[in-house]
Amino acid sequence: MELGTQIVEAWRNGARAGLPQDGAVGVPEFDRSRCDVGIVHLGVGGFVRAHLALYTQRLLEKQFREACSAAVQLQWGICGVGVLPTDRDLVQRLQSQDNLYSILEKGGAAGGEAVRLRIVGSILETLLLCEEQDRKRVFERMVSPKTHIVSLTITEKGYMLDGARQLLHVEQDPERPVTAIGVIVLALEMRRRKNIKPFTVLSCDNIPCNGTFVRSAVMQMGARSFGAEFSEYVAQLGRFPSSMVDGITPIAYPADRDIILERFRIADKCPTVCESWRQFVIQDAFVDGERPEWDLLQEQPVEWVSSEAEIMRFENIKISLLNVPHSALSYAGRLLGLTYIHEAMGNPYIHKYIRDLMDIEITPYLTFKNKPLPLDLEEYKATLRQRFANPHTRDSLERVSQDGSTKYANQLIPIVRTYATKGTESPPIKRLACAVAAWAVSLLGKDETGRTFEVFDGRLDTLRSVLEASGIEGLCDDASLFGTNAHDLADFRRHVVAIYSSLLSVGVERTLSSLDSA
Repeated sequence: MELGTQIVEAWRNGARAGLPQDGAVGVPEFDRSRCDVGIVHLGVGGFVRAHLALYTQRLLEKQFREACSAAVQLQWGICGVGVLPTDRDLVQRLQSQDNLYSILEKGGAAGGEAVRLRIVGSILETLLLCEEQDRKRVFERMVSPKTHIVSLTITEKGYMLDGARQLLHVEQDPERPVTAIGVIVLALEMRRRKNIKPFTVLSCDNIPCNGTFVRSAVMQMGARSFGAEFSEYVAQLGRFPSSMVDGITPIAYPADRDIILERFRIADKCPTVCESWRQFVIQDAFVDGERPEWDLLQEQPVEWVSSEAEIMRFENIKISLLNVPHSALSYAGRLLGLTYIHEAMGNPYIHKYIRDLMDIEITPYLTFKNKPLPLDLEEYKATLRQRFANPHTRDSLERVSQDGSTKYANQLIPIVRTYATKGTESPPIKRLACAVAAWAVSLLGKDETGRTFEVFDGRLDTLRSVLEASGIEGLCDDASLFGTNAHDLADFRRHVVAIYSSLLSVGVERTLSSLDSA
C-alpha cells in the first residue's frame, strides 16, 4: 500500500485496512490540514526525519488531542528544504508521498529486533533550493512572521568555517545564495528590511557549541554581504541556541524497504531507519520565547537548559564519548575490510581499543571539563558500547567515516589541546593519536587485503596531495586539522606519525595490541 494523505487520513480515522492488526504501525494522530509551518529546516536527510521531525509530530499529536475547538490551528509544522542539487531525488520522492514517510526503529541499547514502524507527517512541505519556483517559496516561508525557527542539519562542512572559525567562502551573489548559511543570511536580511524580528536559528549538528558556531558563520557572511545594518540587527535581536542531539540513523537499505513492505504492508519510497534511543537537549534562548513545548512529551522529552555552559556539559560527553569513538571505530573497521559498525565492534582488538579509548583517554578529559557531571559516565559508556554493537541497526562504516578531517578538527583535537595545557596531569594520548592515524591511512582508500574503497571528505584532494608530497609529517602540520599552533601538540603529533607507520607496516590488530605497551 503506497503512502499518501488519503490513506493516512483513513488510517487516522480508524480504517486500519491494509495495516497489521496488532497496532505495530503508528500513524500521524493529528489533522495536517490544520497545521501551519512554524519551522523551516535546511537539510532533509535521515537524521532530521528520525529526530526533530518525530519530536515535532509527537507534540502536534499532543496539541491536537488537547485542542478544545475544531477551529484551533496547530503551529509547529515543518517545511523541509533541500539545499544541495543532490537532494533533488529525495525531495521528489517525499513530494510524491505528500511528504509522508516511515521510520523503522530497530532495537536500541538492548539490541533487540525492529520494534515499530511510525508514519511521520510533521513535514508538511519540501522544497528544493535549486528550483526557481521552490527558491521563491523558500524565502516566502523564511520571511513569514509565522516562521519562528530555522533549524539545520548540514554537517560540519556546510558551515564553511575553518579550524579557527573563520569563514572560508562567501556567496558570489548574496541575493541568490546557494549555501545554507547564505540562505539564512539573506532571509534574515529580508526580515530586517520588512521590520520583522529575526527567526531563531537552531543548529542540530554534532559540533561543540553549535549555536555559537552557526552564529559565527552567519555574522561573518552577513557582515560581508549586507554590512553594518545587518550585523546590528542580528546582534541585538537574533538568537542562536546551542543543542545536543543523539540518535544513530544509518542509511536505509533495500532490505529495510523490503521489511517495511513485507512485515508492515507499506510501500515507502524514502523510509528512515534508526535506533529507538534518542536524546535532545536545547538551550532555552529563543526569539521572544517562541518555541515548541517539546519538553512536555511523555516519551524521551526535550531537556531545556538555561545556558550554553550547561549544554556543553552534555555536549562534551556526547561528542567525546560517542562521536570520537564512533569515527575511530569506522576507520579501524574500514582498514580491516569490514562493512558495518557492529562488525567492527565485534572484533576483539577494536572492542578493547574503543573501551580503553573511552576509559583511559576520554573520561579524564570529561572530568576536567564537566563539573558537576550531568549523567553517570560508566552507565553512559556501557550504553554506547551496546548501541555500537547492535547488529540490527546495520550502520555502515562508510557513512560514519565521512568528512573525518572536519569532524576530528572540531571533536578530537580539542581533547588533545586540553591535555596539552595539563602537562604531567594528562593521561597517555596514544589511542587518540591512533584515531587520527587510522583516519590518515584510510585517506589512501585501500584496506589491508588490498581492496580499494571510496573515501568521502570535502578536503580529500588537498589531504592526499599533502600526504603524497610531505607524508604523514606534512599532514600533521595541517592548520585546518590541528589549528594554527600545531607545534603545541608535539607529543601527540609524534604518536600520530609512529602509529601511522605501524598501521601501514603491521596492520590494525597488531598496532592496537601494541598501544598498551609503554
